[in-house]
Amino acid sequence: MSKIPTKTVLRRCAWPLSLLGGHRRAVLCVHGFTGYPGEMAYPAQRLFEAGWDVHAPRLSGHGTSGDDFRQSSISQWRRQVFDAYLELKERYEWVGLLGHSMGGLLVLDLATWQKTDALVVMAPALGVKYPGKFWLPLVSRFVERKSTGWEPNPRYRFYDERDDDDDLYLGREYWSWTWYRQLNDLFGLEKKVLGSLGNIHAPVLGLFGGDDAVTGIAGDALLKHALKGPYDSHIIDRCRHCMPYDPNPGTKEMAIEKTMAWFERHEH
Repeated sequence: MSKIPTKTVLRRCAWPLSLLGGHRRAVLCVHGFTGYPGEMAYPAQRLFEAGWDVHAPRLSGHGTSGDDFRQSSISQWRRQVFDAYLELKERYEWVGLLGHSMGGLLVLDLATWQKTDALVVMAPALGVKYPGKFWLPLVSRFVERKSTGWEPNPRYRFYDERDDDDDLYLGREYWSWTWYRQLNDLFGLEKKVLGSLGNIHAPVLGLFGGDDAVTGIAGDALLKHALKGPYDSHIIDRCRHCMPYDPNPGTKEMAIEKTMAWFERHEH
């Protein structure tokens, strides 16, 4: 049984998001690797204003501490996404799935074995060219994490409820490290999903950043080749990996406009 870290505090920006207005349709928003629900606050607010109820859960180990994260796993995150989706399907006539980065991979994973209505994946973790990816299964058995450089970027504006030091705290706990086991698990799920994309029949929209140096745009070709159901994609110029709150004018706005149009088009 995993040891629960003592004095674990959930950062304010990582509180699960639920925007409820009694609508008949809903969207499940899933954040990315070492991310938190607040990263999805801008899309969530726009979707809610346009007539969707929105739920963005917190994946275990995220938004608390590095000690908490080291005990989390991809199997937990997959289960949490499935449980959240199942609860929404019990309450709403139609449920869309919106995932960013690893969240995009997780909603694709769900759709490979569960009937879903429509998906939008922003900068999905597919076709990721990670240095040393081949050696991760071995390295992750002996090395838990490695310190990496991280600096806050004042250009980013956040749209969630948060405390002033949330970004610095999360940077110190998560983004200043390379997490070998969790990355290896992530790439293991990527391989599984790539082999199962043909099972997805729900309509999928892929949104990719033209300046994304994390996941790139390789996932577009992979989805286009393997999906059997309706698929469309759009590469957003000047957009980097953090698409839901990208700082360049018009990029995040274009991403959510494309998202809402896709969901509207494929409601039934």
